[in-house]
Amino acid sequence: MGSGSFGALRGAVDAVLRRLRPAASVTSNPADDANDDDWQLFRRIGTVVAERRAEDWTWKLRTGQTMAASAGDWAVKDTTSGHTWSIRDDIFRSRYEHIGGRIWRRRGMVRARPARAGEIVDTLEGRVTTTSGDWLVLGEHGDRWPVPDDEFARRYDGPIPG
Repeated sequence: MGSGSFGALRGAVDAVLRRLRPAASVTSNPADDANDDDWQLFRRIGTVVAERRAEDWTWKLRTGQTMAASAGDWAVKDTTSGHTWSIRDDIFRSRYEHIGGRIWRRRGMVRARPARAGEIVDTLEGRVTTTSGDWLVLGEHGDRWPVPDDEFARRYDGPIPG
């Protein structure tokens, strides 16, 4: 490949990356999260179907964003909505109780607040841009993830006085 071809390719890649970069200017910051008065305590509720996967895999948010899961992560499917997502093994085992077969019960508490539309969240699976109506959830391992309002209402009970 000649140097002119490389320059054209680099320019094209740079142009694509600029288009993919979120236009939002708000980035969720864990240090700011701890001081935010909007955080409330919620109980995790419901059951899921789950299986541990041996290979890397990807899944999509409802917004179409592609997320990356690693070998050993759990594929978790909401029994009500059918939505699937990934959870790292150590986090999965601390947040789910095995009921039988592939069925697991959600357990534990999280802190959550309404997300700011366009907020950029660095999750364990990749960077996500929130939309209007999303909730931002903070797990006990410091992990954060957005949840659409309708799914949040099915998966979390609260707020719990704390």
